[in-house]
Amino acid sequence: RRLAVLAGIGGETRVRTGEGELLRQVVSAAGQGFGHDRVRIGLLRDGTLEFPPELASPGWGQAEYTAALSLIIAGAPSGVVEISRPVGRFSEADHSIFSTLAAQIAIAVENSRLYAQVEGLFRQYTSPDVAAALLADPEQARLGGTVVEVTALFADLRGFTTFSEASTPEQVVEVRNEYFGLAVPKVLAEGGTVIQFVGDALLAV
Repeated sequence: RRLAVLAGIGGETRVRTGEGELLRQVVSAAGQGFGHDRVRIGLLRDGTLEFPPELASPGWGQAEYTAALSLIIAGAPSGVVEISRPVGRFSEADHSIFSTLAAQIAIAVENSRLYAQVEGLFRQYTSPDVAAALLADPEQARLGGTVVEVTALFADLRGFTTFSEASTPEQVVEVRNEYFGLAVPKVLAEGGTVIQFVGDALLAV
């Protein structure tokens, strides 16, 4: 049962799940698969170790034995994984399982954070559908690509050169930012992808 829990956590590293939801799923799975053992996760936040109630197995409380393992995410101390047992000592095999649990949790959380960063980056320049497809199947972004029929949009601001010559750099940047802030969401809403910005011009497909 415990190995199945570890395998399940490993599977979560391939799924785009928010960090909070991921940790809740881990605690729930461990609570079901670790028998009488109880699991809770503490997180370091602004230098303080906190134990959110939702990250503890039902029935967490006084126990005869408790094991605590550091949660190291991306090489930095990020919290602790605690396992308690009402009665009976932990064996060497138990400690091995618990160490693997902490390592699997760390990998899953790190991947969740990376997915969020990559998704945020993709969604700045590609439509939500394209971003989701690339995250689900990175092979679609392989070098060489595929041949498809597309529409290319090249749009710039009328009279921008004249405006720029008579304006301060701050005014130029403000107008560009406002324009792109309006244009880019429209492109993405239609399933488009922004290829590049050149001055006041926008190139999208």
